[in-house]
Amino acid sequence: MYFMVSPSSSYSYIFDLDERSRTIIEQEGLPEDFRPSEMLVEAMRIYKDHTVTVSQKLLNDAMKAADTVGTFLRTVDLSEEDRNGKPKYQVSQITAALKNLEGIVSTIQNLQKKVDQELEDSDGKARGSQELTVGDVGLD
Repeated sequence: MYFMVSPSSSYSYIFDLDERSRTIIEQEGLPEDFRPSEMLVEAMRIYKDHTVTVSQKLLNDAMKAADTVGTFLRTVDLSEEDRNGKPKYQVSQITAALKNLEGIVSTIQNLQKKVDQELEDSDGKARGSQELTVGDVGLD
């Protein structure tokens, strides 16, 4: 549950949930045929509802967009032509995307700092900013 849903998970960089699941199953030593039970799926939904903030959602969206830009830059073929024989992509599209990278990276880094701060601020707090007691979290 933690690996799939938590914003602090070391697998949170994998945006495709099927790919994240396959990677977790493989790397965490679960059986290849592992499938989450209905109870686990519901627990993940509830965990996500209680841990993922608006800032985290925006960060995830920004990271997905950056991943899409990165995929475009890695896979663009400037020799590809449209059906009229003209270049499908213009060099100006590539240079514009490259010029925007610094701003994209800076925005993502700033969002990440805010999310990290939110997670740090909420550590040990109950919903509604109430402090948790030993009875709430156990003695461990």
